[in-house]
Amino acid sequence: MNRRPAIARMIGHMALTAGLLIGLAGCKDDKADANRLSVFCAAGIRLPIDQLKEEFIADRPGVTVAMQFGGSGELLSQLELTPADDRPDVYIAGEESYAQDAQAKGLVDRIETLAYFVPVIAVARDRASELNIRTLADLARPGLKVALGEPRGPAVGKVSDRMLRAASLAAVCENAVAHGSTVQEMARTVMLGHADATIIWDATARQGDFAKTLTTIAIPGAPTVRIVICRVSDTPRAELADAFIDYVRTGDSSRAAFTKYGFTVAAPTTAPAP
Repeated sequence: MNRRPAIARMIGHMALTAGLLIGLAGCKDDKADANRLSVFCAAGIRLPIDQLKEEFIADRPGVTVAMQFGGSGELLSQLELTPADDRPDVYIAGEESYAQDAQAKGLVDRIETLAYFVPVIAVARDRASELNIRTLADLARPGLKVALGEPRGPAVGKVSDRMLRAASLAAVCENAVAHGSTVQEMARTVMLGHADATIIWDATARQGDFAKTLTTIAIPGAPTVRIVICRVSDTPRAELADAFIDYVRTGDSSRAAFTKYGFTVAAPTTAPAP
């Protein structure tokens, strides 16, 4: 008896079954990927975004949101160097020029406003009288120890660098004893006594332990900085990315979260960053 046709049919059935299983597994993975959002977020915005992320996924069973925090410039560099298939779906920058650079390079295709920052000088509350810092120029005093953000790292570093250059205060950079990759690093450096003063965001100085241990000095003429959220170009999860962007930038929940952590949510009345 010739068993070859029966064996061939059995092999064919097995191949078909395997193909169907692979196809079903692929559908399941595709569906899972469709509900898995990835976000690059500037570290200075972590607190309100973390809160809003949890609210967002609570309303959407099966959806997950993976966050990566860092300096706006570092995240932009990572976004640029990452292969298109592995890029995040959303990029949140602490200053709009990063988003404009990303858009010019074709990396993002939607930019929306979240809130606003204003740079301030921060010193330890218990040393404020001793240091007697009143202006940006005071940071250039000989012997003063200053913590600054990396100009290509956190957004506050880029903005600080522009302000110091505009005011011809290169001596402040000479006083730098620490360069932070996030605004929290600079604030913590002063809080722990490793530096006398720093330039951070007004919102950062109003948060947690910083609000208890630091005091701030306003910088006359300091720019109001627009915080932005962007959709990464060609993301296969554009609909979910748009839903997340819309959730964190509009409505009572968004305004309440940003206000809770000391951010300005109303449109600024001062000039934008130069």
